[in-house]
Amino acid sequence: MMRPTPRLRLFSWSTACFGGIAFAVAACGARSGLQAEERDLVPETCGNGAVEAAEECDLGEANEDRPAILLINQQLSTPVTPLTRKATAAAFYDYSSESAHTGFEALHASRLLLYQEAAAPGLSLFTFHGIDLDSTGQDEGDGAVQQTISGLPSGVFIALGDEPNELSLSSGGTAIGDWSYHHNADGAVLGGVPFPGSWQIVVDSNVIASLTSWGYVDGDGTTISLSLPTAILQAFAEPSACRTDCTAPRCGDDRLDGGEVCDDGNEAPGDGCAGDCKSTD
Repeated sequence: MMRPTPRLRLFSWSTACFGGIAFAVAACGARSGLQAEERDLVPETCGNGAVEAAEECDLGEANEDRPAILLINQQLSTPVTPLTRKATAAAFYDYSSESAHTGFEALHASRLLLYQEAAAPGLSLFTFHGIDLDSTGQDEGDGAVQQTISGLPSGVFIALGDEPNELSLSSGGTAIGDWSYHHNADGAVLGGVPFPGSWQIVVDSNVIASLTSWGYVDGDGTTISLSLPTAILQAFAEPSACRTDCTAPRCGDDRLDGGEVCDDGNEAPGDGCAGDCKSTD
């Protein structure tokens, strides 16, 4: 008898998966990290522990998604990538007129991003608020933001603070930011974030005045809207053995998995990403 072909189904993950932030990855929340185009057709039998048609692997309940970086914010749980440029983090921040000039500033908005200097180890975490009147003609007015950034790995340092005493860093891996600004932008850069790495950085924000939106700038330059007050950036140093869509992580598949620094969809060196996905070049 000919074995029937497994049916295919769309995955639609409900908010029931997110009973709490601590369980967003360990429970079904990790599956929500699949990009829409990557979860269009997933075998209905994926997750039953048997490798069947259209599946590369299936470990049953042990299937999990371990991207290089996961962004968690209330019901949101999605893989993100660093913004990669050739400039140093300080040069990209482009501090002048008492403001950041990354190109991602926006009126009455606060932004987070992870920055990767091409061919240099580690990441930098940017946080900045508002926009510069002098260079853009957009008037931010008066603004004030407080942030607590905890869970910072050992070796993280303040790479740039655009005003004295606005950001402090404790030996316990917690940074406290207290910014007040007038017709300009304020923020800071924390350098030395290990990548690949295994860490969980928690950003708690208290918007006092002026700001009306908060977002994370992804590696492709798009901004992911965030809800106050807490966002988590979770890094994984190793990929899963089998993803929740029953595909096996590998260098060259254009998905940034744990342990990878880059993945441009091929294993060819000399094109900005090393052939083993372990470094940019």
